[in-house]
Amino acid sequence: MVNREALNRLPDDLVDAAVRYGVSSADRVHRFLGAFGVKADPSHPVPLPAKFAIELAAALQMLEWERAGISIHRDAGLPPATTALRDVFRHHLPDPAAGLDATPDLDRRVSRLYYDRIAWHGRRELGAEVVIDLPDGGDFVARVARYLWDNRRGPDTKEG
Repeated sequence: MVNREALNRLPDDLVDAAVRYGVSSADRVHRFLGAFGVKADPSHPVPLPAKFAIELAAALQMLEWERAGISIHRDAGLPPATTALRDVFRHHLPDPAAGLDATPDLDRRVSRLYYDRIAWHGRRELGAEVVIDLPDGGDFVARVARYLWDNRRGPDTKEG
């Protein structure tokens, strides 16, 4: 059951990002399967198990990140994209003896990385994924705070 009240409290930017993520995920799966001759359109849908399609979309997102030089999924302990793709197909083969356990919660972990570490409007505004990251070093926040304090302007500050 969907909690409408909770949904109404979500920031519009997050809702927009979720819609764009879902659409781009579906498009990735469509293009990938199309490259192997699986053609689908609204008048001729190809039914896929939901979990397979979602996990495939997550592995393809990782592949797109790798091709763009983005490694946030690897930093988060996920396998390389090609390994994830292989595991998704092996896990969903009709013969359970031929399958492996796929990466646990791959789809949830990849979408979480997208929402936490990718600028939601990067692709729309700049035509590229933009990783949000802080440099290593405990004094980064302190240096930013000092810079902002030293360069503040307002009615209560002395401008020198």
